[in-house]
Amino acid sequence: MNTNLSRRDILRGGSALLISFAWNPIGRAAGEPSETVAARFAGKPVDGTEVDSFLAIQPDGSATVFTGKVDLGTGLRIAIRQMAADELGLAVARVDLVEGDTLLTPDQGRTGGSSGLTQGGVGVRQAAATAREHLISLAADRLNRPASELVLATGQVRPKTGGAGVAVGDLIGGKRLSRKVNAKVELKDLASYTMVGKPLPRPDVPGKCTGTQTFVHDFKLPGSR
Repeated sequence: MNTNLSRRDILRGGSALLISFAWNPIGRAAGEPSETVAARFAGKPVDGTEVDSFLAIQPDGSATVFTGKVDLGTGLRIAIRQMAADELGLAVARVDLVEGDTLLTPDQGRTGGSSGLTQGGVGVRQAAATAREHLISLAADRLNRPASELVLATGQVRPKTGGAGVAVGDLIGGKRLSRKVNAKVELKDLASYTMVGKPLPRPDVPGKCTGTQTFVHDFKLPGSR
């Protein structure tokens, strides 16, 4: 028996090599139909210079992030949410993701390898940080306190020294942020991050392990057999 087999020997001896990839353009924790998602965000901008192209704050204070990049097995679906969650002071579970839907997401070019995060993550992070500054400014007017004394954390803007704050959903929930992405916005210091870098479960893994993941060759056009 020859135990010194190369990969080429294994492929030559096998009957076939199957290559497949998974693609789920809309990230929906509860399996929301893509038609419903499209209707809910109909008319939103997709211009990469607009914060609203990358981010929407819901009335309950949760956030939906939009990225033109897609997860090709790189863990983008959880990593992008972690980046946005840290900048917005939210738990990852409070951040939903819509990926690769040309009707709803900004055009960030093709996805290739790790570029989904190194390139696609930049726009999301800057948009989230710009939104954070705007939300703190809105809260400063509401609380009649300088913005420098406030912090956005756990879904509300509150004084750094403690005390009553105002929920993000009450500030802007369900409305457009109407702000340009500030490419020079002050991002949070990496040392203050609590979500990025954590080994959180990837949402695509359970389906792959249980055989319930929908792959591209599982899709059927209407009327096809």
